[in-house]
This record gives sequence, structure tokens and C-alpha cells, in this order.
Amino acid sequence: MGEKGFKKGQSGNPNGRKPGKPNMITYDMREALRTILEAEIKTLPELLKQMNPEKRADVLAKLLQYVAPKMQNVEMQTEFDKMTDEQLDMIIERLKNNQA
Repeated sequence: MGEKGFKKGQSGNPNGRKPGKPNMITYDMREALRTILEAEIKTLPELLKQMNPEKRADVLAKLLQYVAPKMQNVEMQTEFDKMTDEQLDMIIERLKNNQA
């Protein structure tokens, strides 16, 4: 028998841990990190002011992923050979205006 009196491959909960529920070590680690971050977040504005602009931009870019959704590339397929000359000219003009 195992250390707690169960046979190998068995436990006191035959259904196992519910999906999505972290184990206790993961839960404890998240709670510890949450406590640290809640204390440190108050000092963040002052720390950012003390950083050089490049470092500040790097830190903000890394933090941005936690408050804004990540952008994804969108592929656009256009059949240019089926467009009229007027439609193509309009697209060209819009592209020129967006680069200015």
C-alpha cells in the first residue's frame, strides 16, 4: 500500500480533482504572488518615473498584455483581377493617404 494507505493508482477521491481546480501548491503560490503584487503595484508609478524612457516603454509593453487583448493578424483576400479600374484607383488613393 502507498504512504496514505491507498493502493498505487488509487486515492480517497475516485473522481479526482475537478477540472480547472489548481492543486494546493499552485493555489498557495498564486496567493503569495497576489499578495506581493498588490503591495508592489502601489509603487509602480514612482518606479516608472525613475526609469529611462526605453526601459519604461519595455516594462509598459510587457504589462499591456494583461490589460488589453492581444491583436491578431487578419488575412484579407481580394480578387484584384475582378475589380474595375475605378475601384483599383480608389484603393491606391486610400493607401497613399494612409502613408502620409
